[in-house]
Amino acid sequence: MAQLSFGCRIAGSRERAYAPMPDDAQDWYRSVLDDDGVVRNSVARIEDGVLHIEQGPLVGQEARVKKIDRHKRWCLVDVGEGDSAFRELLPLDVPSKT
Repeated sequence: MAQLSFGCRIAGSRERAYAPMPDDAQDWYRSVLDDDGVVRNSVARIEDGVLHIEQGPLVGQEARVKKIDRHKRWCLVDVGEGDSAFRELLPLDVPSKT
């Protein structure tokens, strides 16, 4: 485990637990993290039922977004491919919906 380049906390675990993260998921995280290692808020709008992400690290990744909670300002995003894919909760502000 010490050789992992990218750690992750297993959901539902009360103690520290780590699992290897696939390379494609690591690459995706690197693409959305800023220089401080933080995923910043993205801003979007929903127009005629279609999500359009306008600002932030999720720009162009609308197909990965599977669920949105506008009031709590978060979304579930698919990370990875195939059997190793999982969903991550990320910040998303959707101030307008038409």
